[in-house]
Amino acid sequence: MVHGHPLASDIRSLQAETLGDPQICVAVLDGPVDLAHPCFRGANLRRLETLIQDPLGSGRLSAHGTHVTSVIFGQPNSPVLGIAPMCRGLIVPVFSDTPEGHLSQLDLARAIEQAVQEGAHIINVSGGERSPKGQADAVLVRALKLCEDNNVLVVAAAGNDGCECVHVPAALSSVVAVGALGADGEPLETSNWGEAYRSNGILASGQDIKGAIPGAGTASLTGSSFATPLVSGVAALLLSTQYHQGQVPDPRGIGQAILKTAVPCHARDSPECRRHLAGTLNSPGAYAYITKGGMNTVVNPDVAQLASQAAGAGVAPAEVGAAGPSGVNAAAETGTSAAASDVRPAAPDAATNTRESAAPSVERSPSVATPRATVTGVVPSSADCGCNGDKRSNVFAIGQIGTDFATEARRDSFRQLMPRPILPGSPPTSVPQNPYDFRQLAAYLNDNPWESTKLIWTLNLELTPIYALEAELAYADSVYEIFRDALESQTLPIDDPAYVSRLSVPGVLTNRTTRLFSGQTVPVVVVQRRGLYSWQETALVDSAIEAVQTRADSPLADAAADTDYVRKTLRIFLDKVYFQLRNLGQSPPDRAINFAATNAFLFTEGIANGLLSAQYMPTHAGQAARLYSLDNISVSKSSFCRMDSDCWDIEVRFFDPENDRRAKLVFQYTIDVYDTMPVSLAPTHQFLVAS
Repeated sequence: MVHGHPLASDIRSLQAETLGDPQICVAVLDGPVDLAHPCFRGANLRRLETLIQDPLGSGRLSAHGTHVTSVIFGQPNSPVLGIAPMCRGLIVPVFSDTPEGHLSQLDLARAIEQAVQEGAHIINVSGGERSPKGQADAVLVRALKLCEDNNVLVVAAAGNDGCECVHVPAALSSVVAVGALGADGEPLETSNWGEAYRSNGILASGQDIKGAIPGAGTASLTGSSFATPLVSGVAALLLSTQYHQGQVPDPRGIGQAILKTAVPCHARDSPECRRHLAGTLNSPGAYAYITKGGMNTVVNPDVAQLASQAAGAGVAPAEVGAAGPSGVNAAAETGTSAAASDVRPAAPDAATNTRESAAPSVERSPSVATPRATVTGVVPSSADCGCNGDKRSNVFAIGQIGTDFATEARRDSFRQLMPRPILPGSPPTSVPQNPYDFRQLAAYLNDNPWESTKLIWTLNLELTPIYALEAELAYADSVYEIFRDALESQTLPIDDPAYVSRLSVPGVLTNRTTRLFSGQTVPVVVVQRRGLYSWQETALVDSAIEAVQTRADSPLADAAADTDYVRKTLRIFLDKVYFQLRNLGQSPPDRAINFAATNAFLFTEGIANGLLSAQYMPTHAGQAARLYSLDNISVSKSSFCRMDSDCWDIEVRFFDPENDRRAKLVFQYTIDVYDTMPVSLAPTHQFLVAS
C-alpha cells in the first residue's frame, strides 16, 4: 500500500472505519490481471469480456494491470493490502502486452460505456493520451457524458511527462485527475500539471507504491498510474461510508468532496503552486465533509437497514493492520518498471528502476523472473449488488459500411476472382481488378452474392471501424443485399438521388471479436433485418423540401426561389445530427437517440415541422417565413414507460438563427430501446422553452 508515505496514516484512519462494501463497485480499465495472485484470494472480482481477450500475459501491461488492481483490491492478510478490499470490482482489460501498448480513444470509450452498463460506481483509468488543448474524441466525450448522467465517477492519471501538459480523459472537467506525490510530500518531477488540472486535479502518493505483479510477487512502482488507484480506493471507502450510514451513494458527489477538501498549495497563485494541481488528497477532510453535513445527502431507510446488517457481517477494523510490512512476501518483491496518438498507461518516470520508464512506448519487464500464473477465474462472492443479471447487449448504431479482408491471402483471392473491368471508349480498355474499389467490389458481389460471407463487413465512424457485422442467419441474403447496395451507393455523388450517406444498424453485440487487416480488433455484431435502413440523403432532402414548400400552412409555399436555401439548411441539419450524435450505439440513451435520428430519415414531416417552427411563435408579420435551425438534441430517462421496457425522452430543439433570443421550439419523442429494434411511444410533444 502506501506505508511510509505522507498520506499513509490518513488512509489507515479511513480504513479503521471501513474496508469497503460489496455494494460499491469499482471498475479498473487497465491491462490483464493475474487473478490467481494470492492477494486476490477471496476478492469479489469479475472480469468483463472486452476486445482484449488474452487471459494474462507476461509483459509490462499485465504487470501494470495487476499492480493497479491490487492497490484497490488486495485482500487483508495477503502480500498486498488494498485500499478498499471489501468492495466489488470489475476487471475491464483495455491494454494488451503488444509492442504498441495502447488503444484508441474510441475503444476506451467503448470500455467506459461497458463499465457503466455493468453497474460501476467508480471507473479507474491509469492511463491517457496527451492532448495539447485537453480535447477528446467526440465518442469519448459522449462516454463521459454517460458517466455524468448515471452518476459514475471517473478517476484518471494526469500523466508522467514532467511538463505543463495534460492527458485525456484526465483533462476533462467531469473527471478527477490524479498526479503523483513523492515521499517528501512534493509533486514528483515527472508528474504533469496544467490549467485543466487546477480545478479537477489532485495529488496522491505515487512513489514506491507496493502492489502485486504476475506470478505471486510484489513490486514498488512509481508514477501517476499508481497514485490513481489510491484516489479511486479512497472514493470507494467514502461511498461505502455513505452506504453504511443509510445514504444513497453519490459517486460524483464524492469526487467533488475529494476536490473541495484537498489541501491547497500554501501560495496558490505562485508559479511553483501550478505543480500542486487543486491540492493534495485529504481523506480525513473528505470523510468529515460527507459525514458532517457537507454534502446534500439522500437517506433511504431500506438501504440503512441493509447497510447495518452488512456492516455487522463485515471485516473488523482490527484486521486493517494485519498485512503490514511484516506480512509482505519480501523475498518476491522487486523493483520494476511499468509502461506509459492513443491512450496508454500513464507515461513512465525513468528516475529509478522502481519507476515507470521515460520512453513513451518502452517498458522493462520485472527484473525477477516469475513463472506465468495460471488464471483460475474470478473468485465468486455471495454479496452482490444485483447488477450482474442477464443483460441483452443490443446495438443500434449509425455509420458507413465498409469491408475488410483480414489477410493478404483473402484479399488476393478476391482480386483473382474478380473480372477485369472494361472502361467505355474507343476502343474500350480494361483496368486491373481492385478489391479496394467499392464499385468494382460491389459489382462482383452482386454477380456472386454468396461471396458476401467471405469478407468482413464493418461499420465505420468516418474511416474508423467500430464493429464487424454479420447478418442474422435467417435473413442473411436480405441483410447482405442492403450492405452491397450501400457499399456502392456511398461512392455516388452527393446530389445523386441514390446516394447513401450512412446506415442505421440494429443488432446484438456478441462476445466475439475480429482482427482486421490493419491489426485493429473490433467486436462482432449480429445484424438483424428489422430496422436496417439506408440514409438516402438526397431523397430525404428532396422530400423535405417538398414538405416544406407545399404544405398549406407553410409561409414558403410556392417559393421556388428558396429551394437552394432550404436545401442548404437541410444539409446543415443532417450533418449536425450525425456529428453531434456520433456514438457507438450501444448504451440505451445512444440507441434511443440514434433511432430518433433515423426517424428523421423515415418521416420527413418531423423535419418540416422543425424547420417551420417560426409559425408557432408570437411574431411580427413577415418573420414567420424564416426557417429555423437545429440547436441540439438531448436524451434523458423517461418518466413515462411500461413494463418490460427501457424508455428515453429525446428532445430536438430548433432556434431562430437570425434572432437567438427568441424562444426555442422543442419536439419531444419517447423511445423504448428494450428490444433490438427500438420503438416510438406516444405522440410527439411540442412546446416552447426560453432561449
